Amino acid sequence: MATPGLPAIPSLDNTYGAIFIGMVIAAGLWGITTAQTYWYYTTYHKDPIGWKLLVATVWTLDTVHQALISYLIYHYVITNYFNPQALDQVIPTFSIQAVFEIVPTFLVQCFFLMRIWRLSRGKFKWVLIILPSFFIVGKLVVGIVWIARVVTRTSVTDSNARDGQLVKWAQGSAMAADVLLAGMMVFLLYSSRTGMTQTNTTINKLMLYAINTGVITGLCAIATLVCVVAFPNTFIYGLFYFCIGRLYVNSMLASLNARKNLMNQTTFLEMSLSGDLGTHTAGQTLQTRGEVTKGSISGSAAFEESSKLGVYINTTRATRHDTAV
Repeated sequence: MATPGLPAIPSLDNTYGAIFIGMVIAAGLWGITTAQTYWYYTTYHKDPIGWKLLVATVWTLDTVHQALISYLIYHYVITNYFNPQALDQVIPTFSIQAVFEIVPTFLVQCFFLMRIWRLSRGKFKWVLIILPSFFIVGKLVVGIVWIARVVTRTSVTDSNARDGQLVKWAQGSAMAADVLLAGMMVFLLYSSRTGMTQTNTTINKLMLYAINTGVITGLCAIATLVCVVAFPNTFIYGLFYFCIGRLYVNSMLASLNARKNLMNQTTFLEMSLSGDLGTHTAGQTLQTRGEVTKGSISGSAAFEESSKLGVYINTTRATRHDTAV
């Protein structure tokens, strides 16, 4: 019940309450991002400087985004407590925070696109790249347009009404890009399967990684899109939107940090650190117990996890010599 003479406080459950929950979840995901970043730098000392700079860049952008959305919530519900008029005023942080979600998302999607480029070959190589690139660039462009338009708004309600369609396009593009990236990666890995059990086991694990990275971010984009459509005059979509950037960064870091585990579990496989597909000379050979004699290279199954994100597993014909007990 409102006090006589004082303005009534509107319900904040489906507006700033929703994005507050999103901010808290995003903070937890940021902690995971930080832990994964620390693990990466302490484990993969020999990675190229380019990958180290990429990890540093996305972590920094992710950190700034978390700081901005935390300030955004603080401004509306703490600084302007009991000031209902301020709840509908657009402040610069409202649009600027989107820059630090759009850019790392774009970088991570380009990272996964690069993996497809390295694994694909033949005349269909460009086809596999162009289609997801369309949606990746589309998400970036729509996001920039949204920022440019929201900067000129003075009312949050007015911004939601006029610019909500752009949010739908952006999340739809992100969802399409994630599905295509995961699907194409699975297709390329499946095409590299051989008749060797150990090789296929490793490739199956890589396909699972590809599916997981695409599904998690894709589902979050779908949830954001559904909330924008179903609840157009609320901020319920922010519960998922604030988490998307963290999920993208974590998916990239998980892919980088999984290499050591995958290599340790791989047996009877030759791992070449060269950057070309096809038949390779010996790079690193992992052997199981017993005496193993290497034969000729009989096939190649590629996956992306190396210092150059292009470890190529070359299957070999191996003969095991029994020894007297």
